[in-house]
Amino acid sequence: MKIADMHGDTIFLLREKRREGIPCELLKNDLHVDLEKMKKADYLVQNFALFVEQGSCENPYEEAMAEYKIFAEEMEKNKDYISQVFCYEDILKNQENGKLSALLTLEEGEICLGEVKKLEEFYSYGARMMALTWNYDNSLCTANANKIPWKRNYSGNRAGLTETGIEFVERMEELGMIPDVSHMSDEGIEDMLQITKKPFAASHSNARSLCNHPRNLTDDFLKRMGEKGCVIGTNFCSGFLKEGTEYSKNEWIADHILYMVNMAGIESVGFGTDFDGISCGLEIENCSNMQTLAEILKIRGMSESQIEKIFYKNVLRLYKELL
Repeated sequence: MKIADMHGDTIFLLREKRREGIPCELLKNDLHVDLEKMKKADYLVQNFALFVEQGSCENPYEEAMAEYKIFAEEMEKNKDYISQVFCYEDILKNQENGKLSALLTLEEGEICLGEVKKLEEFYSYGARMMALTWNYDNSLCTANANKIPWKRNYSGNRAGLTETGIEFVERMEELGMIPDVSHMSDEGIEDMLQITKKPFAASHSNARSLCNHPRNLTDDFLKRMGEKGCVIGTNFCSGFLKEGTEYSKNEWIADHILYMVNMAGIESVGFGTDFDGISCGLEIENCSNMQTLAEILKIRGMSESQIEKIFYKNVLRLYKELL
């Protein structure tokens, strides 16, 4: 069964390994994701995020560009195996040619430094989804797990989207770039539901009713996002699956999938594994073992057609509509 994963931090880890002087390549590595593992698991498309931890860097834009350079180099180096996609049709072409697909995404809107022209620049590089924040308030919005108040340019006096954030979301919808609310505050998600004309994504979020963490979505948000045609990617991190745990169990992943399907609808749930962005122990170990989840979902009562929607068809539906 084909797989579409809306969020992974592999490019960030490739850069971190190289900073430490450790050779690490996309084709084969000891991370959660590499091309050989993806091929084994029958992947269709993997989102590769440019993740910037802006609380520890002076210039988030420059950090993101350094990661983009690695992404572009890996795409060129492995062009016989994988190709970057810029629209939905590119995914189909890669599938016909026996290639994996890579979709470039952004995790931390402050890499644009509050400038729409930089958003447009990243779009020109192929970025087709952007999380407006990570764990810090920024010039676009407030975060749902604010670690350190962020001060560089942010002067907002309300929770949720800032005026600049609203401008960014409107431009993203014009461009065909999917806003991602996975790290936004509840007030920000409420703003998104109010102002957006199109569906958006929560690329790697779970159900708050099953695990009471601010990174997870309330039942109300799940229902309304489902009604809007959004897609929520199930996150494999143990801390978002079950409170007080440091090991991710496959049954807990299935619990969240089934619960979110019940709340948001069968058309609105997919995968956003957060592979290479999570440090907990994983029963699934890495992306090569994704098919084990299909067996669990089947045992839990899902039909083949429903499992296909979770594994890739819901994400493709969103991409077909918006990209």
